[in-house]
Amino acid sequence: MRSHGNIMDAALGLHSEQSARGNIRLAAFFFDSAHPGYAAKRAAVERAQKALDGEFKAPGDEIGWFHPSVDIDNESGQTHGGQQYPDDSLVARFYFPSTIPGHHLPHTWLERENEKMAMRD
Repeated sequence: MRSHGNIMDAALGLHSEQSARGNIRLAAFFFDSAHPGYAAKRAAVERAQKALDGEFKAPGDEIGWFHPSVDIDNESGQTHGGQQYPDDSLVARFYFPSTIPGHHLPHTWLERENEKMAMRD
């Protein structure tokens, strides 16, 4: 947590050696469009968000992981439906719903005895 916190802290101008009041003062002009440093601070935060996107927006890592050993008939081909790069690393930023053996089944609604429920329930 500390490494990604430092990226956003740096963008906002926050420092652990500084008092809470000092950090609040430095971060405050992120919200003050009249402050001369406003545009630079907003640009720095936007760059930090882009740098952190792979960590915080990673549905491929969160729900796209799979068990390749279950795919005994090699139904997936080389990229497991797009979820895997040719070098075998996982595509982290995107999730590709798949019914290939070893993958989690995609979400869908089912009905049993007139009761609607999520497939995973």
